[in-house]
Amino acid sequence: MQLPTFQHGVAFLSAAGGCGKTYLLNAALKTARLMQVVTVATAFTGLAANGYPGGTTVHRSFQLPVQTEGDDRGALQSTLHRGSAKADVIAHSGLIICDEAPMGGCRIANAMKETLSELSKEADTRHQLLIFSGDFQQVSPVVTRSDRRAQV
Repeated sequence: MQLPTFQHGVAFLSAAGGCGKTYLLNAALKTARLMQVVTVATAFTGLAANGYPGGTTVHRSFQLPVQTEGDDRGALQSTLHRGSAKADVIAHSGLIICDEAPMGGCRIANAMKETLSELSKEADTRHQLLIFSGDFQQVSPVVTRSDRRAQV
């Protein structure tokens, strides 16, 4: 029996709150799991992660450090080690969902990309689909030359 595969790539699902993004992504997860595809459901907040069976935060799934005040520069480094059980699940997953993506920022997305690139050196990720979802119109404005207090 040959298992179906997804097309490799990144997709963005953007819609306002209450439009059914979580419903659609849960349907995609259920369909993929019925097709015996390994899936990873993550979100940038714990509240959003609770909307998915087995869902966790991006920080936990990819073992990323939590940003703290004064730590606004530089790349984030994952502590996920190749060969660990969590790394194997991510490396062999056919579908990775990241809900509430606009809340994460580019540093977290880049850290995810670097982690997936590192894990793909040993695993076949040609059929891995990564879906970022959220309301991309709710992204906070950039406040240049300010401290954390002015940004919040």
